Amino acid sequence: MKKRKNNILNKGMKGQHLVVNEVLLFAIGVLITAHVALSFSTIQASLNSVSTKDHFRNIGDVVAAGVVRTAAQNSSAVISLPDKISGKVYVVSLKDDSVIVYDFSDPETKVSQKLFNIAQTDCSIEGIFCLSGEVLSTAGRAEIYLDGKTIKIRRG
Repeated sequence: MKKRKNNILNKGMKGQHLVVNEVLLFAIGVLITAHVALSFSTIQASLNSVSTKDHFRNIGDVVAAGVVRTAAQNSSAVISLPDKISGKVYVVSLKDDSVIVYDFSDPETKVSQKLFNIAQTDCSIEGIFCLSGEVLSTAGRAEIYLDGKTIKIRRG
């Protein structure tokens, strides 16, 4: 009787360990795939952020060069702006003593570049200018011009 009971138990459990193994292997595969996908999306977001800020910095350099040229030559400068950077509309702003380029939909994503010896908040000193104005990138062009002691930016 004892022998027969063991045989029945063994026959009933036969093959179930194969199913459990396959289910565990499938679950481990799904976890590894999810981890890889999340890692790649995190890396992509990080690289996109770095790329966007780098492009913002390049736009800031172009605008800063226009400000310097306007101050030195007492004239105006027209610069071309890409409509979007990394699929984002951005704003170019001249404020206090800086050129600021920031994402229109997320102002926390920004790049600021100070213009030493050209602009300050107090523009009563000879040879120092105040900065003002801002332009949305969808304008396509921006004009940097001198208005008395203030260097301004507007749609070109």
